[in-house]
Amino acid sequence: MFDYLSDVVEDPTSALLLSGERALAAEFPAEAQARQVLGAIGSGERTHTLIGREAGFDLEGRHHLRDRRFQPAGRPSR
Repeated sequence: MFDYLSDVVEDPTSALLLSGERALAAEFPAEAQARQVLGAIGSGERTHTLIGREAGFDLEGRHHLRDRRFQPAGRPSR
């Protein structure tokens, strides 16, 4: 199992990664970062609204809430 996962996460065209990317793209705004969404899920949020809120997005208005808790990798928070 671990060998399989190691192989598929290294392949950007694997069905596992493509399915995950498509699922995120269908559910969250285009500017949502996978890291933000997965971080919200990892922190325990389970509903669409709470995941979006934790990731810093207003899913009804489809815009960023300017939540500074999540910054893209490499950018310091202000």
